[in-house]
Amino acid sequence: MERLEGKPIREHTKGLMEVFAQMHGTTVAELKKQMNNKDIAKMDMDNKAVKAAMNMGEVSELKSLTLIAAVKVRNFVFRILGGCIGCCSEASAQRWAVKKVAEPLNGPRLARLLYDVHGHQIFHDGLFNSDPHAGNVLMMPDGRLGLIDYGAVLRLTRAQRTDIARLFVAIADEDDEAVPSAFWACGFRSKRQDPRLALLLAHVFFNRGPFQADMNRLAPKVGMPQDVDLATLDKFIRGGKLDDIEEFPGHLVMLQRCAMVLSGLGMELGAGRLSSAGMFKPQALLWLKEVQTAS
Repeated sequence: MERLEGKPIREHTKGLMEVFAQMHGTTVAELKKQMNNKDIAKMDMDNKAVKAAMNMGEVSELKSLTLIAAVKVRNFVFRILGGCIGCCSEASAQRWAVKKVAEPLNGPRLARLLYDVHGHQIFHDGLFNSDPHAGNVLMMPDGRLGLIDYGAVLRLTRAQRTDIARLFVAIADEDDEAVPSAFWACGFRSKRQDPRLALLLAHVFFNRGPFQADMNRLAPKVGMPQDVDLATLDKFIRGGKLDDIEEFPGHLVMLQRCAMVLSGLGMELGAGRLSSAGMFKPQALLWLKEVQTAS
């Protein structure tokens, strides 16, 4: 181990989270509490911030750079105005004093980097950190990211990595025919091996969570209503409405944890709601190409 200088990336993103929470009438603490709720049936979907976060699309790097530029211009203008007014009257300067807004990070670029790094760990190293939350990612003085706290790691066999890669590619490509068999190959089992449950679970766990657009696309295929609420969705997932889960291997549990945490970190960074399978796909394809070349 070696010491990494820097501040947790959460300290750089809290301003953005505060603005988002205020816009939707809640606090950062309450928003994080809801978004970190492991039981989706208990999430407060009446909370405007939670609803907005759950339905937020992916943010492009162009949009992120535009926001950064707008904040820079805003801070520059108010600094100049404050200086001019201060020359005239100290009282006027106090009335016009405006707190400097912290410049947002390039969230989409950083999220892409974090997914690439963890994708490399999963597929090429076969050893990955399942808990890459914002407190374990440092923004270093030279602009690099520092990754710490590799306490919750897991090794994957070559066969496991290949099966996972095929699953992620199928999810990312919306190849709904291929997803159930790919999920079963990874070790997932249900009582009747109903492909509808495998398809639904794979997307909820490794795509964008219970993202409404995804759920509406899958609804006709699994027999769900459109615009399904979380309580009803939970009945389809865990309530036996489709099938009963019998086996969910430990490596899939830790992989799902990694995907969920990275997705949440992407939102904190201002990158929007990202598809973990889609973000892991480039590294998955590289691994599958390597396996094919070696065989």
